[in-house]
Amino acid sequence: MSNLIWKKTDVGYESGRFSIYRLDNGKFELLETETTVTGYTSRTLRDCKAKADALNAVVEAEAAVTTEPLVPVPYEVYQDAQGWWATLEGGEIGVFDTREDAEQGVRDEYDAVYSRPLPVTNGKGGQFHTPRPSDTEDPVDVPAAVPPVPAPKPSPLAAAVAEAKATPVPSADEPPHLVVEARAGTGKTTTLVGALQVLLGGVPKAADGKPITPSPQQKAVWDAVALSRGRAKSVAFVAFNKSVAAELQTRVPPGVRAMTNHSMGFAAVRNAFPSLRVNEYRVDDLIQRVLGVDVRVLRKDKPVVLKAAKQLVDLCKMNLVGHGWSEGGDKWDDALAELADHYGVDLENDGGVSFKTEVFDLVPRVLELCADPAADGCLDYADMIWLPVVLNLPVVRYDLLMVDEAQDLNRCQQALVKRAGKRLVLCGDPKQAIYGFAGADCESMTRMARELGDCKQCNGKGYNEAGVVPGLGFKPCAGCSVNPGCVILPLTVTRRCGKAIVAEAKKLVPDFAAHESNPVGIVSRATFPVDENGSPRPGPHYSDRVEYGDMIVCRVNAPLVGECFRFLRAGRKANVLGRDVGQGLVNTVKKLMRHRQEDQGGGQTVELLTRLDDWLHDETTKEMAKRNPRESKLIGLRDKADCLTCFAAGCTFVIEVVKKIESVFTDDRDGPGIKLSSIHKAKGLEARRVFFLTPKGAECPHPMAKSEWEYEQELNLRYVAVTRAIEELVFVS
Repeated sequence: MSNLIWKKTDVGYESGRFSIYRLDNGKFELLETETTVTGYTSRTLRDCKAKADALNAVVEAEAAVTTEPLVPVPYEVYQDAQGWWATLEGGEIGVFDTREDAEQGVRDEYDAVYSRPLPVTNGKGGQFHTPRPSDTEDPVDVPAAVPPVPAPKPSPLAAAVAEAKATPVPSADEPPHLVVEARAGTGKTTTLVGALQVLLGGVPKAADGKPITPSPQQKAVWDAVALSRGRAKSVAFVAFNKSVAAELQTRVPPGVRAMTNHSMGFAAVRNAFPSLRVNEYRVDDLIQRVLGVDVRVLRKDKPVVLKAAKQLVDLCKMNLVGHGWSEGGDKWDDALAELADHYGVDLENDGGVSFKTEVFDLVPRVLELCADPAADGCLDYADMIWLPVVLNLPVVRYDLLMVDEAQDLNRCQQALVKRAGKRLVLCGDPKQAIYGFAGADCESMTRMARELGDCKQCNGKGYNEAGVVPGLGFKPCAGCSVNPGCVILPLTVTRRCGKAIVAEAKKLVPDFAAHESNPVGIVSRATFPVDENGSPRPGPHYSDRVEYGDMIVCRVNAPLVGECFRFLRAGRKANVLGRDVGQGLVNTVKKLMRHRQEDQGGGQTVELLTRLDDWLHDETTKEMAKRNPRESKLIGLRDKADCLTCFAAGCTFVIEVVKKIESVFTDDRDGPGIKLSSIHKAKGLEARRVFFLTPKGAECPHPMAKSEWEYEQELNLRYVAVTRAIEELVFVS
């Protein structure tokens, strides 16, 4: 007989490798995976399932019998010229296309506020409260089948808010949206979590449990968030990725939900289409359906069409291209051409044959199918954000929605968070916006701050005349300062970087400042062991100063690979961050040598290097022939070729090159040894001492960056690199 001890968690129960999760409908489900089941007896599994059944029996019993007084909660559905409106306790949830959607919106909002589903029946019938009169039509009654509900038990958040009476609630208009412009190392997460603790009337504490004495800037943020006290009965915190959301969930006050944009959007899609399954190859399948050709044949015969169409479909979703358009034609062609130019989407094969017309015809047809998930029963990860927006699906709307890393939101994510938050608190650093090449909106925070303004003098634009606000690029109108729809607050004082390092960063971001308690810091310079021609340099060299725990960063990967091998040859443990970067190099090798896959060792390295030179020449020529050559694409091509040349050194067979690549790249950010990283991969990291490699051809800003937006991103990258250092920053050139 098994002896399982079950421990209650935030999401259910766990015992060893077994987990029982509580679903959105309140029921419990045993998570069974191959990893979970391996090594356990069937008796143990039966005991686990029995535990889940016992929990569900309790849920069903509680649902069948209630001793709570049955009183109606003020929620209603009514129709006007705009559509069907849904409200809960006087607050508007949103406008919907049908009455059924509006009723579902009420149920979703009730579940978010009170942490339990709206009961289906209470045995007494009932109906929605009398709808408000429409400006254009008579009120529309909701059938009596939708009952009143028991007096709800407030969630921990709602209960805490009800008790927090210290700060008066503004009696006039709703408090404005808030944009927090937080520089590197200024404690934005601590500030935001502290703001939530203040909102609940608690004492703000750091991650170590010690009370926080706020700076004037932090206090201003806390006071601004506290304007929602007494109003915010539902609060959520949107994080950049799942791991950050999981960590945040352990720090935010009880009742606050930490999640990602994808989980927030997926919940809306799942409620609208309960039986959908996630299919990461959905776009491949839909392209196959449109063209009537097996996708395997397309990969072989028309790889450019398949790859370009997939890229453009995803980019259209990120940028909301086509959303709300009634006509296609030239409008589609112009928009797709702009996307292809901006993001470097290849529309020609190696022989210079263009597939532009075929791809541009295909993309709108695939997007149309993507917008009908009921037809194929699938969605992919991009759809989790896109479908709620383009289908106007009911989204749980939180009274207060905090969004971290707001500078990296794409246009579709911006649209989703605006629908999901009655009041938004957006936090990020426009000077750390470095993912424009991947679809992020380089002007995300500027755009959001402008659009969230509701001043009547400027019609929500946020400005009336030319001018500049540091970091945001526009000057608010006078009316916004009197009755703002959006307030911008700074966090510019870092506690991470030494004062000398801050002085270096101020050359790029003038408002960046060091806390008085920060160490003095050191900024110095050092040299490579070899010159640009590979000839040895007299010492001492920077590598003589590198110790375990130090970080080495560079704009591109090729110099990092060479330095990593230098450390390994010296018997020192070192790795380059970014397993996905390594996989990209392996894929290029396989593509160049696919005709030698059956040969010994995958072919000779000398042939790989010859083909690599030809590939670099062809790809560079193709890119330069475009109307607007993309500098970041050219930088990436050169970097990939340089990396592979470095890996090929000393190898006879291609298989040796692949094994070397796989041994060097890692995703372990906390592993022992010397950590080497591109600046993109280093974002979010810090080290006591940072060596910033800037060899010829890999400077930052990169010499190939010519367009305005890409040069701006290069300056942001330099700022990110400099601010990884805590005590010492060493420029290596």
